[in-house]
Amino acid sequence: MIRERKGREQPDKMLRHIRRIQYLREHRSRLCQRLKLSEPPVVRGLLIVDAPQPMNFHMLEKLEDGESTFLDTIDDFEF
Repeated sequence: MIRERKGREQPDKMLRHIRRIQYLREHRSRLCQRLKLSEPPVVRGLLIVDAPQPMNFHMLEKLEDGESTFLDTIDDFEF
């Protein structure tokens, strides 16, 4: 999930997604204040794609925030 680009290691899009969700989950009390919610929200990650992605979907099943769905089927996705 770390790729080398221009001589530097950089996280790929999936790792950046997971890190963003982890950050939001760790700071959900601040989300509560910012959004003026009565209690901190439950934070879950969902990767929405518009075409099959060249990633290992078996790996995604093991990740808490690795769930994915296609954009054109988002209406049928059960949250």
